[in-house]
Amino acid sequence: MMIKFIVGIDCVEDIEPLCKASCDEFYCGVKPKSWIEGKNKVESPNARSSPGTSLASFDELKKVCDKAHVFKKKVFFTLNAQVNNENSVSMLKFLDSAYNSGIDGVIISDVALIMDAHTRYPELEIHASSLFPALNSSSINFLKNIGVKRTILSRHLTIEDMKKLPKDMEYEAFLMNEGCKNVDAFCRFDHGFGEQQQETPACCISYDMQCTSCSFTNKKTTQRIKKKIGSSRTRCGICAIKELNNVGCSVFKIVSRGHSLKNKLAYLEFAKQTVDSMFDTDAVSKNQHKFETCFGYSCTFDDCYYPNIMGGDN
Repeated sequence: MMIKFIVGIDCVEDIEPLCKASCDEFYCGVKPKSWIEGKNKVESPNARSSPGTSLASFDELKKVCDKAHVFKKKVFFTLNAQVNNENSVSMLKFLDSAYNSGIDGVIISDVALIMDAHTRYPELEIHASSLFPALNSSSINFLKNIGVKRTILSRHLTIEDMKKLPKDMEYEAFLMNEGCKNVDAFCRFDHGFGEQQQETPACCISYDMQCTSCSFTNKKTTQRIKKKIGSSRTRCGICAIKELNNVGCSVFKIVSRGHSLKNKLAYLEFAKQTVDSMFDTDAVSKNQHKFETCFGYSCTFDDCYYPNIMGGDN
């Protein structure tokens, strides 16, 4: 099965070098000044609130689409805010503006918005976000019936789980950099509170964690708890590309909005090298070495989406 890489984009200048580096697709969001100055100072229309992770306008989105289309690459627009009575009209206007900017498809988590998008623009490619709980065959069949072409799978599905999913849906899997260990579909916090918080703790909530069930509490115990339930440095599924592809995943997401062009190119090169060597008997050890070169530290089970590939527990 063919393998494609989709890279998060946050500025038009990165499109050309990434296309020349053989990136297959792009995804991005828009957070215009009018949204920031309105009632939604924290929530983002694309679940990315930190500065530098979203495009600033639909004019910029059009430039991104135009540049990507020169290289015959597709651009998918993320629309992941929770839809409610207050913002439903705004979200539809966002969809209309994105469509008019030339996007090839849209990534959505809200069921009503998926159905509206399919009705308004039946030719638009619709992807179900990982923020939608597509965790079994019934949910995939439901998505297919309302017009979804591709499902972005939760990082928490095992490869055994994926084997049981319907084969007549296109699947996208996370490959690297999304570190939260919570299930997105059941935890709708934005990724960062932007300018309002310089150091954002796990889940963007200011809290303290202590072990109350232990006979003693110390710094080491607390750190171990935080490591288990908080966000890790980065997360990576690179060693599982072959297995994921074998069970039907053809698209792999490199989370990179807000990252430098240098890092985006490094992530993409790491992924491409992995595909070139994925049938080698020593593929995992090669990938571990490449991981250290790419990220600057050794990978562990805690950094892995699919640790059973490395001999750990999934």
